Amino acid sequence: MQFLTRYLYLTGRRLMIKKNFTGKILSLFIFILFSAAAYADNPKILSYSMVPTNPGFDEPFTVTVEVCLGDNTDNDILIAVHDQSTRKPPSTFGQWFLVSTAGIGVQTLGPASSSGDRFGDNTTMGDGPVYGDTMDCTDCEGGEGQKKTVVYNLVMPSADDFSGCGATSLYLSIVVEKAPLNKDHWVTPTAPACGARMIPFNIPVPPPYLDIHKAAEGVVTKDGDQLVYTINYKYANGGPVTITDPVPSGNHLRFVKAGPALRLTGAPAVGATTGTVTWTLPSKVGAPGYTEGTLWIVYELNGDHDVTPATIDNTVNASMGALTDSSTVSIKTGQATLNLEKSQSSDVLNQGDTITYFLEWEVNGMSVKNYHNFDEFTNGTEYYATAPTGWRHIPEDGYNGRWHIHDDCGTGDNYLQGNRYSPTAAGHYPSLVLDDGSGTDTSDQFCQGMIVSDVIIQDEGYSGADAMIIIRTNGQTGTAARSIGVGISIDTTPGNFFVQKVYPDIPAKVNPPRMGSVYARQWYRVRINVINEATGQRIQAKVWPRGDAEPTGWDINYLDTSMYTADWDCRGTGTYNDWRPGVGNQGGDDTAYPVSDGYDNFAVYVPKSVSDGKVIDDIPVGINSPACTGCLGGTPFTWNLPAGISNDAGSFTWRGIVGTCNNITNVARMESTNNQPIVSNETVLRIGCIEALSVTKTANPNVIKAGETVAFTICWENTGELPSNIVIRDPIPPRTTVINNGGGTVSSGTIRWTVNNSLPGSDGCFTWTGRID
Repeated sequence: MQFLTRYLYLTGRRLMIKKNFTGKILSLFIFILFSAAAYADNPKILSYSMVPTNPGFDEPFTVTVEVCLGDNTDNDILIAVHDQSTRKPPSTFGQWFLVSTAGIGVQTLGPASSSGDRFGDNTTMGDGPVYGDTMDCTDCEGGEGQKKTVVYNLVMPSADDFSGCGATSLYLSIVVEKAPLNKDHWVTPTAPACGARMIPFNIPVPPPYLDIHKAAEGVVTKDGDQLVYTINYKYANGGPVTITDPVPSGNHLRFVKAGPALRLTGAPAVGATTGTVTWTLPSKVGAPGYTEGTLWIVYELNGDHDVTPATIDNTVNASMGALTDSSTVSIKTGQATLNLEKSQSSDVLNQGDTITYFLEWEVNGMSVKNYHNFDEFTNGTEYYATAPTGWRHIPEDGYNGRWHIHDDCGTGDNYLQGNRYSPTAAGHYPSLVLDDGSGTDTSDQFCQGMIVSDVIIQDEGYSGADAMIIIRTNGQTGTAARSIGVGISIDTTPGNFFVQKVYPDIPAKVNPPRMGSVYARQWYRVRINVINEATGQRIQAKVWPRGDAEPTGWDINYLDTSMYTADWDCRGTGTYNDWRPGVGNQGGDDTAYPVSDGYDNFAVYVPKSVSDGKVIDDIPVGINSPACTGCLGGTPFTWNLPAGISNDAGSFTWRGIVGTCNNITNVARMESTNNQPIVSNETVLRIGCIEALSVTKTANPNVIKAGETVAFTICWENTGELPSNIVIRDPIPPRTTVINNGGGTVSSGTIRWTVNNSLPGSDGCFTWTGRID
């Protein structure tokens, strides 16, 4: 019993136990062990420091933590750098754990998982002292403990790892707690006075920096087609910054508008084909952090360019003191994009085999139909009873939600943010859809084409927060509602990236984005492409961090074969003929966490069409008995594309019989009145022909005496597949004198004949006579 008594002393509890109650002693011992684990004291932070006191982005720094660990404890620690003044749930963008179960110095946003999951690091704090160890401090609950000092060598995250307006003030948080240190205890520690510390610090002033990048969206063909240029800028410790962008030369484009107005200091008149757009950005000399944002210009095509395309080069220039930068983008007017690729059933065949050719065609290219960057609205304006100009409310259960215009960074680069109609209204998902205010203007309608939008999820601590870009909705309510969109979510239920349909409310397609997890408080760009195919609508979508290079391919590539049923068909013959794109505020189902979704640079593009497109393929020499499927007949083979086709693809085939031993090359072409013709890639068919010869020899007479003559006949036939040069040699038998060489050449006891360019199937004979000596 001596051991048991000592153990009870260490746990701070004494019991009187009689030796004659053996069974009770055993059960009591088990209870005491359980109590010791349940009531272990929390560790206490005694001191902490960060060196240097204000490390810059991507710079190394050291954190030293001295703690008092309670006896018989298992202890965890978490260290994170964040850009908000309070600790947020893991997976919140802008809060980077540098010490966790992921490792020491491993930068992670933490697990987007349930609250019970442990992710505090145990390798450095470890176990507290046990009986017999030296006790030199007092733990969080006043019990005896032991001091421990741990030094962490870490690296500050990059500037792009933080949200907002270029992080300048950051916070280092340290939380130490008895295991397990999980998601909830990071936000609200069990004993915050003992085990949680925060160090606010300012990022040092970076060296002068200037960078701009220009991009263009839209295909322009007809007079009035719109083109959008965007210019992303980033600068630090300098200014003011002057950015100039001249109207492209050649009178191809007319100026429409530019922004944001807050930074615009000069622009041509509306409709002008010359002039310069100028922005001035404020000085940031001596300021910590980086300033970044987006500028934009909208032009429209000046005159039709469908017959005579033009290449338009445009360069934007920026200067900040001695620093300069520029960015050039080039577009080609006048045509939808035509693509044609040719392939064949085999690259090697024999003469007489059948060859099949495949012609895969594509018509694509988009022009701007609707563009909203919200920079023309007043910062801080709230829209509840009425919607912003160009939009209309789609209420949820009769509530419009509250929509605000935000300019968080004072750059004039506004965005639209949704909110629930009240902070406690869980389960409501109001939306805004396009509305041009005209019954005849179709710029607010959408059936097929492309939608691009920037998205940010302000989760406010809700672990299931997501946002929704509406591809199209019929605006109905209840069971008559039909809506399809692409969702982006910080959790995996149903997934980080998915296609959602209503009614019923189901995820139609779920695919994890290739970039990895989605995080709150980070801007993303989403591109959605909708194609009308023969059996339904194909929905393609991808997502990536705004400012990063756009990835190739698609995260989602989904064919929905139900989209041509009467209640979903948007082609003009369905039950509903008013289909609008838009955005939704996914307010969340938790009254304590009112999610707000933000949207910016919302753009709709419609596919350019081809009025009288055709695919043409000549019949190459060496192909016999050609036959095509679906062609017009005659040669060359010609297939007409459907009238007014756009954003579509398909294939044609034809076949023939190889009738030559020469290699066969071929290209196809694609034409339309309003487009420059294009040619496909070249196909090369290699023919595996063979050379073969049949030879027979006879003698007349078959029996002969000395002094008599005999006639030898050699017959040949070209039984191969190639023209051949034939050489026949016949040795002269012993004791034989040649009397008539039959046109051959006698040399060294042999008669030789040559037949040049013998065609397949040709034949002949040679006869020579001799006397038997």
